[in-house]
Amino acid sequence: MGNRLLTILVLWGLLTFLPVGFGQSLAHAGNGFVTITILTVNDFHGALLQENKNPGAIRMAHYLKDEFVLNPEGTLIVSAGDMFQGTIDSDLLQGETVVAVMNNVGFDAMAVGNHEFDWGVETLRERVRQSRFPYLAANIFEKSTNKRPDFVKPYIILERKGVKIAIIGISTPETAYKAHPKFVSPYRFADPARTVNALLPEMKRQGAQMVVVLSHLGCEFDKQTNSLQGEAAYLANRISGVAALITGHSHTKLAGSVNGIPIIQAAYNGRAVGKVNLVYSTEDKKVISAVANVADIPLDGLAGDMEVSRIIGQAQVQTAPLKRLMVGEAKTKITHDRNELSLLGQWATDVMREAGKADIAFQNGGGLRPAVLFGSITKAQLYEMMPFDNTLFVMEMTGAEVLKVLEYGIHNSRIGTVQFSGLKVIYDQSQPAGKRVIQALLNTGKKLEKSKYYKVATNDFMAAGGDGFTMFSAGRNAVDTHLPIRQMLEQAIVKAKQLDIQKDSRLELR
Repeated sequence: MGNRLLTILVLWGLLTFLPVGFGQSLAHAGNGFVTITILTVNDFHGALLQENKNPGAIRMAHYLKDEFVLNPEGTLIVSAGDMFQGTIDSDLLQGETVVAVMNNVGFDAMAVGNHEFDWGVETLRERVRQSRFPYLAANIFEKSTNKRPDFVKPYIILERKGVKIAIIGISTPETAYKAHPKFVSPYRFADPARTVNALLPEMKRQGAQMVVVLSHLGCEFDKQTNSLQGEAAYLANRISGVAALITGHSHTKLAGSVNGIPIIQAAYNGRAVGKVNLVYSTEDKKVISAVANVADIPLDGLAGDMEVSRIIGQAQVQTAPLKRLMVGEAKTKITHDRNELSLLGQWATDVMREAGKADIAFQNGGGLRPAVLFGSITKAQLYEMMPFDNTLFVMEMTGAEVLKVLEYGIHNSRIGTVQFSGLKVIYDQSQPAGKRVIQALLNTGKKLEKSKYYKVATNDFMAAGGDGFTMFSAGRNAVDTHLPIRQMLEQAIVKAKQLDIQKDSRLELR
């Protein structure tokens, strides 16, 4: 049913792209008409193995190769970014296995996503050196030189069936606060529309006959307005002369159009593949039609690719023993939703507060992932629960600064809800911004005093202003313990042997 609805959306959204005599145009492809196929994936997040709804790299590779042979001389395979980080299979080898798979499949280009920075720029450079395809990001500039970093290209021009296709890369400006500040602070993320518009004449001068934007920009379908919204839609409304806009970041599955430009995004974790067919008229020297759709990769009935299977197998020799290691048990289901104060958030911040010998602890909601801990807890589940290699920071903050964290972080529609420990908070969303925390008490029952200093524990991402938590910069005597938070959580599980976490009343919503 979901695929059928998507097909309806695709046909509705792209109706304006279908010219009169479209079927006839395809029938005469090769006689003045050239069909260019673009296959897309995005936000793979290291989902190398088949698990739950994730088909895994072996099936994804087979699917892409099967699609490629339908138009071998006219097909491009691209990624819209966020390919490496997210699972223990990929994280332990810092994305090396994912790149090996992409090399084998024959990817032509990849946009730089915010999570490509998770292990630092030097690791990103290593992945770039390993890759047989370029990393594209036209809107990333070094602040010190105002030049693009040497590990990315702004665009490439490839030729398929005699047609020169320019692919320009765009990273989300949200990278400035959704990647670790210590890794991205040297860079400026320029406005996507200004970047594309500035480079279009240059690409045309170099012979580009069609231009495709390969972006890590979010996009979603708004049912109320019956239209596409988000960063990508905003970009499409401000540019012209682009044949297609490929997107990522928001983990959505969609195909539609904005401002006459087809927009596509293929879900996440390798669950789907986007496909854009562009028909180029060599006589009219322009794209005369575009059809986009997104297809789920089957979990059953699709054989795995043997070459990629060998790549995965070799990596598993290194990672499998560690993944299977059991560290403890959970008596109750411990879940997480970034938009609320969760059981996982409660427990994780309690552990952080105790480890830092602090009065209060904070963890950003997006730094934990919605894994379910129940029964046996393995190393692999710990990585699913906390995929980021964050360390514990401790500092001193005034009660007033703590209140700013709560005011900004609770029910933040952009980043979710901040997870916290050491406080009991009453929050009234009906009040004006800045006055929604009605009451904040310490665990001792004492009122949080605005002028008094408290010891606060958080992660290094938030301490550096990640997710917009700039108020931590006001903290004094800040110290990075260099202790990995994931390791702290593992030690807490080992010590407890069996977790029994119950929902408490530390956050009361009115």
